[in-house]
Amino acid sequence: MDHNQSLPLALWPEPPAFVYSVPVQMFGMGVVLAFATVMLVNLAFTARYHYPLERVNFLLQLISSFLSFLLTVSSMAATISDLKLRSSADLRRFPYLPITLPSLHWSLAETILFVILQSVSVSATNITHIQFLTLLFPSKLEKHLIVLMLGPLVLAQFGLFFLDFVKKPVIRYQDICESTLSLMYLFGLLIWGMLMNRQRAWRKDGATALFGCTTLFLAIARAAASFYHMTDQPAYWILLLSWALSIWQSWLGFWWWVSAGMGIGEVEDRLRRQERVRERYSSRKSRKHRSHKIATKRSDPTPTVSQRVSSQQAPTSESTASESSSNAASASFDRNTPSSSFTSSMTSWNMLQETRKWLSRVLPAALVRRFEQMRYEHQQGVLIAALKQVDIYQKVILRSHPMLRDKPVQ
Repeated sequence: MDHNQSLPLALWPEPPAFVYSVPVQMFGMGVVLAFATVMLVNLAFTARYHYPLERVNFLLQLISSFLSFLLTVSSMAATISDLKLRSSADLRRFPYLPITLPSLHWSLAETILFVILQSVSVSATNITHIQFLTLLFPSKLEKHLIVLMLGPLVLAQFGLFFLDFVKKPVIRYQDICESTLSLMYLFGLLIWGMLMNRQRAWRKDGATALFGCTTLFLAIARAAASFYHMTDQPAYWILLLSWALSIWQSWLGFWWWVSAGMGIGEVEDRLRRQERVRERYSSRKSRKHRSHKIATKRSDPTPTVSQRVSSQQAPTSESTASESSSNAASASFDRNTPSSSFTSSMTSWNMLQETRKWLSRVLPAALVRRFEQMRYEHQQGVLIAALKQVDIYQKVILRSHPMLRDKPVQ
């Protein structure tokens, strides 16, 4: 709580800026209330698609949005009640100083209820975002890292809300946790969108790139708002705005992930790269086979009797030879190129082979091994998640486009 709130304006260390005044505070709370209301409307309209695709994420989004709406309405009601109480002394004067919540003249029960609502709402928002990050990083190793890195910060922030009962000034540990969480959420989105799934995440069709740009913009805005709240004169409505932006960031990020194909798109891109490499390898083997035949013929220009008879009996020997060479090349590819080594050459994070070699030369060997282990775990996790998502994705598509049910599957 800001203890300058109980001082009259003449006794303040310096006049507060206009951004910390009551009119701006009411305007900011109105904006946050509009954000929460529109989010609930969006969830109601997209429930027929969102709930079948990811039930846990939809329920968490609904709970966090409702709690944010309830917290904003309670904050606005408490602010208006405080304004009415202050202006009742002199109707010609309207309070200019910002109103901190929970207020100093509240009873202990009112303060406890408000702090519990505040802490539960923010914790639900953070849990929703953590669950969304586990969709982007589906392997067990990545999930464990996300929970171990972000879970303690969420628990610490939940407990630090009860520092409002401490009368002496304290270090703003709560703002530190909020800023750290916002930065880690931003870095997680950047890693997935810029490194791991860059081709699919920035497609122009289906508004995929628009979802990505909006999600990253909200992540940056939320980080800026959380850092701005660490100034000497914090404004409560800025903290509310930061939490509302976090909810919108999770919702838009989810549809960014869906528009990019979820885990199915990443597996499809990997299979296409494997097919291109396989075709390139088979064509290279067939060219080597042809060049070897030509060199053999040039070294022995006089054909034997068996060669003349075979050439007369097989007029289409060239096409048969090319077909057999391609089959032999594919068979030799399957024998000489095991699936494990081929999969290891296909990086799911869309990093070039030269970049990986450069990193292996610059970074320590232990760190490179950890990176390769995480890359392999991510590949396996995405593959398992994609196999589970195929049927669900197909049902949602058929439900939204009934005309596709009559078309044969190609």
